[in-house]
Amino acid sequence: MPGVEYDRRVGLALKILPLVREVIASDEGLFSIDSDDDRWDELKSTLLGRRFLRYIRNEYFEIADNSEYCLNPYFEAFSSCINRYDLLNNIGLVDSVWGGRVKEVVRVLNACVDDIRSEARSVAFKKRLKSYRRSVTENYNELNSYVNDLFNLHARMLVLRVDLSYLEAFRVEGGITFDDAWQHRSSLLKDLNKGRFGHLLGYAWKLEKGERKGLHYHLLLFFDGAQVRQDVVLARMIGEHWNTEVTEGRGSYYNCNAFKKSYERCGIGMISHTDALAREGIRKIVLYMTKLDEYFKLSVPGVRCFGKGVRPNIPHIRRGRPRVVA
Repeated sequence: MPGVEYDRRVGLALKILPLVREVIASDEGLFSIDSDDDRWDELKSTLLGRRFLRYIRNEYFEIADNSEYCLNPYFEAFSSCINRYDLLNNIGLVDSVWGGRVKEVVRVLNACVDDIRSEARSVAFKKRLKSYRRSVTENYNELNSYVNDLFNLHARMLVLRVDLSYLEAFRVEGGITFDDAWQHRSSLLKDLNKGRFGHLLGYAWKLEKGERKGLHYHLLLFFDGAQVRQDVVLARMIGEHWNTEVTEGRGSYYNCNAFKKSYERCGIGMISHTDALAREGIRKIVLYMTKLDEYFKLSVPGVRCFGKGVRPNIPHIRRGRPRVVA
């Protein structure tokens, strides 16, 4: 999806978490001794074992020391066991181990894997995992229902997605703070709700902090399609307003609506409540705005990282033509 910042957090999500789940689901020994009378003993690894070793790297573990993130319990189990056996500091020696040292290396590696399995299968771990996932599921379900409610009340909506960030000079430590970002988001939503850019029906936002883009927002906006047109122009106006007025020249933005053709299932632009394909595209955006929290959450005391507009009141009896619910 255009606008996504692919950093080490995404690498963590796409590589380590699936690996840990596979390790937990299996019972095989991942490491053994390859012995031959004509040569020294060598370390033998299964395919899963080789992947396990490949992902024990500093680039993945540095995020675990970042107090601004709450990590999925799967990664916590992986990280704690790796640290317990000090594998991160000694992983470079594993590739070249041979002879009499192989037996001890095999014992340590398999013990680490067994500890991960044991921890992840415990009752305490399952409780932590359920608690961690609860907010992710709730955010997805609430936002999905919110969007459906808007379409139940409005035949056509102009849907915008704008990613809001800051110029590179202000992304450094000591630049834009969480309080600054809160103030800017609050100011922008105030202007939007006042109708500065047309009749706004609803919105959703997600605050993230990336290595390259720093603090940034993913903003999803719903305007009355009977009154507002030209989504690309409107998204640009909102982005420029963020840049110049809201952030006083410190802002930057990405106009997703200007690249609608790049989406296989486009969930932005002018969308009718009967357009099932476009409605599916919106669901994919909703999933994107909530799914990465399945792996790691920005979690800073007193800082909200997700929000949406007030859920509309839907009358029990609606008059007019029947609606097709997506």
